[in-house]
Order: sequence, then structure tokens, then C-alpha cells
Amino acid sequence: KILVQVIIGDLFLQDSGIASGFSAAMCYVFLFIASKTYLDLELSLELYGAFLLFSVINFIGFVFVYYRMPCMEGKTLEEIEEYFSGQNKGFLRN
Repeated sequence: KILVQVIIGDLFLQDSGIASGFSAAMCYVFLFIASKTYLDLELSLELYGAFLLFSVINFIGFVFVYYRMPCMEGKTLEEIEEYFSGQNKGFLRN
């Protein structure tokens, strides 16, 4: 959970209060949905099916973030702000 807050801080450099609050709220909404649907999924898909479904969803999310999150290592704050402002799309996965 702490790593997510660090990444949110990098993603939302301006207006980080509103964006961080919205991201946290959406996280809690999705956690609520997952916890409320788990028992029904376990009854219909059995235990292994429910875990397999959540594993597939997490794997798809991991692949999406891996390929869509730019590599920010060694970049200055100005370069990161320029990238997320849409002016320059030059350093994806250097």
C-alpha cells in the first residue's frame, strides 16, 4: 500500500491532493467489491477457480502497469512533469 502512495505522488505532481484522494477512494471501492463478491465466486467457481480468476486479473494489471508506466529512474522532476503534461513522450522504457 505504501508503494502505491509513492507512485501516486510521482504520477500526480500537480493537484496531487485531489488525484491521490480519488485514487485512494477507487482503491477502497475495488477492495470492497472484491471482498463482497469473493464468497459468491468461491461457491460458483470453487476455491481454485476464485483464486485463478483473481490471479488472472492481477497478472493483466501487472502487465498493463509494466508496459504503460514510464521508467523514471535517473529522470529529473522537470523531465517527469514534461512527460506527464503531454509535451514529450520520449522516455518510455529506456
